[in-house]
Amino acid sequence: MIAKILTTNPDKRISISEIKKHPWFEKVQSTLSTEPGTFVGIHPAPIDPKILEEIESGFNISTDYAIKCIEANKHNHVTATYYLLLKKHIRNGGASIADARMTNYDRSVFKRYVGQRKPEARLPS
Repeated sequence: MIAKILTTNPDKRISISEIKKHPWFEKVQSTLSTEPGTFVGIHPAPIDPKILEEIESGFNISTDYAIKCIEANKHNHVTATYYLLLKKHIRNGGASIADARMTNYDRSVFKRYVGQRKPEARLPS
C-alpha cells in the first residue's frame, strides 16, 4: 500500500477510497469523523455557562463581555482565563458542552447555542 501511495503518477496512485478499503487501514477502528470540522469566525463555538459563572464571580468579568471576546476569538486575558478554567475543569473530570473530545460530544450544540446569544452585548470601544 505504501508503494501505491508514493506513486508519482497520479493516474496510477491509489485513491483515498481505495486506501480506506485496504486491509491495513481496516485493522484499526477509524476515529476519523465524517463530519467536516469547525471554522473559527464562521461556526460559533459552544460556551460553557458554568465557566462563565466562575469568570464573573471569581474574576469580576462580565458574562456578556466574556461571550463577545470568546465569540470573536480575541486573544486577551478574558479568553485566556476562560480556556484555562475550562481546561482545568475538564482535567479535574468535569463534563462540558465545550469539550469536543468527549465521545458523546453533540455537534448540534453549535446550532442550538446561536439562539441563546445576547445580541445587545457590545465590546467596549
